[in-house]
Amino acid sequence: MASSCTASPFIVPPEELNIEYAVDFHREINPNHPVLLHSLGNGELRYYKYAEVVPAVHRAGKLIARRIGFNCSTTLSAPVVVILGPINNLLFFTIILGLLRAGITGFPISPRFSANVVARLVDMVRPTHILVNDENSSLGKLVVKLVFEASGWAPTICKMPTFEELYLGHNTFEPLPRHSPEFDKRAFIVHSSSSTSLVPKAIYWNANFITRNGLVADSSAYPVTGKVIGSQVLEFFHSAGLYYLFWVPRSGFIMATISPHVSVPLGAAGSEIIFQSFEDTKPDYIWASPRLLEPWSQDPLKLKFLSELTAVAYAGRFLNKVVGDVLVESGVKIITAYGSTESGLLSSMMSEFQGEDWEYFTLNSIFQCKFVPRGDGALEVFVSLGDGDDLPVVDAEVDGAPAYATRDLALAHPSKPGLYKLLGRINDQIMLSTGEFVNPIPIEDRIRNLNEYVISALVFGHGQSSLGVIVQLGNEETPGPKLRETVVHLWPSIAAINRSLPVYARIQQHMILIASADKPFQFTQKGSPRRPMILSDYQVEIDALYASAQFPRSRASLPIRVEGFNKLQEFQALAVPVTGN
Repeated sequence: MASSCTASPFIVPPEELNIEYAVDFHREINPNHPVLLHSLGNGELRYYKYAEVVPAVHRAGKLIARRIGFNCSTTLSAPVVVILGPINNLLFFTIILGLLRAGITGFPISPRFSANVVARLVDMVRPTHILVNDENSSLGKLVVKLVFEASGWAPTICKMPTFEELYLGHNTFEPLPRHSPEFDKRAFIVHSSSSTSLVPKAIYWNANFITRNGLVADSSAYPVTGKVIGSQVLEFFHSAGLYYLFWVPRSGFIMATISPHVSVPLGAAGSEIIFQSFEDTKPDYIWASPRLLEPWSQDPLKLKFLSELTAVAYAGRFLNKVVGDVLVESGVKIITAYGSTESGLLSSMMSEFQGEDWEYFTLNSIFQCKFVPRGDGALEVFVSLGDGDDLPVVDAEVDGAPAYATRDLALAHPSKPGLYKLLGRINDQIMLSTGEFVNPIPIEDRIRNLNEYVISALVFGHGQSSLGVIVQLGNEETPGPKLRETVVHLWPSIAAINRSLPVYARIQQHMILIASADKPFQFTQKGSPRRPMILSDYQVEIDALYASAQFPRSRASLPIRVEGFNKLQEFQALAVPVTGN
């Protein structure tokens, strides 16, 4: 749809250049090549070329170094600086590159985490400073207080550079010196999504790992140099967003963002601003999260816009199968990407569109992905180390070589060699007491998709003879006197889902649990439910459901008080078995 604002050829930087030095290369070799753009809101587009972006990057690094008292010429260990979101992507892009160029280890933290989780991460890595802006300064102060109360030390709050301080309207600047080679050993820190653990982990990236991820841009099945990629929803505290940032200097695409002068609220209003920005910036490709694609798939005008794009890429969480099929049938070319914080992007930057097989992806040649059969048709995904390779986490061995165990399960395409799709995580798979395995994610997606007032669902039953489900309703729907009516209302859709499932995977009506208003689901930064924490929160209720199913004649005398249920009698009524599936 869009085209570059320049016709000059793009010269690719040498493969071995760190990303922060690659942008310096572009200032000298490709100064007029555009890097970023956003809409001005009046039908015009504002482009930022390397001749302007690189001075802003150096200003960012120099300004932060001065504020934290760091001498960029020193050979001492690099300080660690936490970046608290939310931050506009154009500014975030510039600050991250500025930190790398100054030799300061940046650690962006998701704004979706609670203050307690942020404090745990801060205490884990011991940064010297926390960068805050006007929007999150109170959160920064609370985090410092929590860390001090827990551990007796605290980082210093530091003011984050503003857009106006970095983009001055001229290209005069004082260059930063080359940073110490020691910095390359611990160049950046990213946290895990906490989808399979109670607390997110800090993952350390070295410069070689970052550079190798940049080379993944060469694997795109589509030409991207000079093309516009709608990056308005990318999150630079998440590895998927950072991989795009690393690809920019390598591939020469233009990253479309929201204007730094526009605030994007959460919820439906923010979704509309994002889509309007897509339309205004006229991208060739866009990156879109499943949480946005699902409501957009129901809007004919949005479907038309999406269908005119060269491709729509997504990753990070599963896209509902029904929604993906609707998008493809409407002409939208969906592309699935796959990777992790611990292993890099494992799929191609953009795989070739596969039509009705849109869930499948191809692999890149940068990282050595290994698929180990489990004996049940599923493949366990490992990433092994080759000569000169670096991985942030090495915790396994494959074919005698050190490797990272992703704990993801994949499936090879039955007739197209080299294509794979994800089934879910090993920890997500539920093994019943009968020995059968159930992948809960498709069931959860269908429950949510068939009920507009259900915002999430979580299937449980590991080690039990049957499955159950916890259903999280929308904010306006809270458990109360009409709880049984709510379950009865849900039942036809779940019964319909049951008919497509094997008998052992079906959910009985008395095994439906409505999430309590005082124990709402917690979600990962990818938007998926935090399974371990939710199961922990509802362990008493789950045990009570299985106890009532095991001893039906004793239900009336069970001394159970279930949070979220107004009356013990109501719980007992729900526990009565229902005939049929």
